[in-house]
Amino acid sequence: MDRILLLFLDALSFVYKIFGIDYHQVRSIVAVKLLMDGRRPMLSMGQASSNRSYYYALVIYLIFGLLVSFLIYSVPSVVISMTFIFSYIMIMSIMILITDFSAVLLDTSDNSIILPRPISSKTLLAARLTHIVLYIGLLTLALSLGSIIAVFITYGFAGILSFLLALILCVLLSVTLTNALYLIIMRFTSEEKLKNTINYLQIFMTVLFMGSYQLLPRLLGTVDSLETTFTFHWWTYLIPSVWFSATVEAFETFQFDSAHLLFIVLALGVPVLSVYYVSRFLAPLFTEKIQDMGTESHVTLKSVKSKRSWGEKIGEMITQVGPERSGYSLTTKAIGRDRKLKLKLYPSIGYFVVLAFVFLFRFNDNSSSILEGLREGKAFLMLIYFSTFILYAALFEISFSDNFKSSWVFFSSPVNQPGYILRGSIKALLINLFIPIYLGITIFSLVIWGPAVIDDLLFGLANNVVIILSISILNKKHLPQSVPDGARNSGGNFARGIIMMLTMALLGFLHYGAMQLDGSLWFLAPVFATIAYFMFKSYSAVTWKDLQGA
Repeated sequence: MDRILLLFLDALSFVYKIFGIDYHQVRSIVAVKLLMDGRRPMLSMGQASSNRSYYYALVIYLIFGLLVSFLIYSVPSVVISMTFIFSYIMIMSIMILITDFSAVLLDTSDNSIILPRPISSKTLLAARLTHIVLYIGLLTLALSLGSIIAVFITYGFAGILSFLLALILCVLLSVTLTNALYLIIMRFTSEEKLKNTINYLQIFMTVLFMGSYQLLPRLLGTVDSLETTFTFHWWTYLIPSVWFSATVEAFETFQFDSAHLLFIVLALGVPVLSVYYVSRFLAPLFTEKIQDMGTESHVTLKSVKSKRSWGEKIGEMITQVGPERSGYSLTTKAIGRDRKLKLKLYPSIGYFVVLAFVFLFRFNDNSSSILEGLREGKAFLMLIYFSTFILYAALFEISFSDNFKSSWVFFSSPVNQPGYILRGSIKALLINLFIPIYLGITIFSLVIWGPAVIDDLLFGLANNVVIILSISILNKKHLPQSVPDGARNSGGNFARGIIMMLTMALLGFLHYGAMQLDGSLWFLAPVFATIAYFMFKSYSAVTWKDLQGA
């Protein structure tokens, strides 16, 4: 596959010469990067093995693309169906760029090899962009293969040629805009802020993708409800996917009026001009920024002067000095600073918000208004116990880290009972993640259902803590940040999920049954709070032998 990509690149060598780029240097760098891609796991594919994750991604994206391509057969309007297709391809391409390629674009591991060589900043940026375009091009081909076949069957030879041209321009625009965003941020901010910004972009795109999966089918309704014709408005000229779809329609139906000609100019001109702008104005500072990256002296100075967070202040009040506070402090700092951990935890919080909106749509189906539909049901129970999934995910992920060897400080310390470290870690998860989310649920529930659900909220709080402590006691135990990230066990994950679901179902049904007896929750809430207190005490008794067994 790499040879085919390099042969394709050789055929386009004249493009690099036009922009004054040394093609031979670009080809050598790209060849090595393609070789290394086969050894790098994809973040968007979870924990798949590094030598197969790329092929897993191709298969999955191919299936998605086949499903989306049915719009071409079902929707009569060329512009409407193609707008959905190109929007899907652009969103997926940008999401892949952000989740999998931010590290590639900003990789500093090859600085010691490349930077001492006589390689210009324009050539270095061109090599990185070429590598990304080739890699994303294959994934985009998988995403669009079903659409390519559908366009050829439906619109014939003219349609397929215009679609392929628009597809190439669409991918080029997606790659260029994403990298331009990175380079603009690099120009006006420090390395640490850049990495944080990219991390938040990754989280946002992950939430957007998961949210679109839930919301778009409900917003679109049935295919029959879509219009058969598309009316161009002034705002349609601001949407890139409409440029490409209108270009396909122009060549397929031979409509070359002023509107379609303007869309063709935008579809051809904007990607080319964006490449020129990035190469001409942003590339000169690229090598300088890449060379500066990796120096952490300024970051260290900032960390020394940083103030304590509110979570750390609360930790001093609810933890004992010693191992418990150490576990609390480590977990709190990991939640706030570990970018990989945030990328695994924060999307689940965003997805929780998306599911809340899904419930709003669902409860509006048989009611005159959303509020009436919510007030007539007991959706607050779902909100109360959905929040446990976030805490459970955090409890599982906090054990894993790329810097797991730094946990030697715990194993070498004179700590007789490591259970205190684990107890401090759980308290940190409760304070920094669960309590803020549950506070939001409480405010929302009081606004919608009123004071009548106060007892449910109090009992739900105590019940959730009991649930998570039960799972912690039953599961294997690891110190925070002490397990290598590649040591995950999919079979163990499935077993843990089953245990959690059974525990939640049992205690959730207990809550629902207690609701049938007036005043019972006011009695059960302090009882379960007491149970949680003694479970915390028993969790402190975990020994080193228990950890070795895990």
